[in-house]
Amino acid sequence: MESRKRILIADDEPLFLRYYDKLFTRLGYETICVSDGREALDKLKELASNGGLPEYMLTDDLMPRVDGNQVIESMHKQGLVGRVKVALCTGTGNEDLRKRIESFGAAFFVKPPVYEEIVSYFRD
Repeated sequence: MESRKRILIADDEPLFLRYYDKLFTRLGYETICVSDGREALDKLKELASNGGLPEYMLTDDLMPRVDGNQVIESMHKQGLVGRVKVALCTGTGNEDLRKRIESFGAAFFVKPPVYEEIVSYFRD
């Protein structure tokens, strides 16, 4: 039996975290949910040490402790962007932030994202 694709979801807003969890679970993904960027980086480290990075990651931008921009920058420095398909979803359409995130090799979506766009991005 083929294993399900895993997606790590980081968002400090419980409403969005539940929405993404339900969305991706219904689409057949195994979801791993965390509520801030520090937890996301810790979870990535834990999963990498156990030999199993998730295939995908969706992160909010503005979160406590470590924001999504910092998460993606850290992942980029560690060579994880590309090994993990990453997208940042934010409530602001800041063009400088978009360029920065895309320069790291990640996608950029503005909340609320268009369902079809975000689902399409995470399909192989």
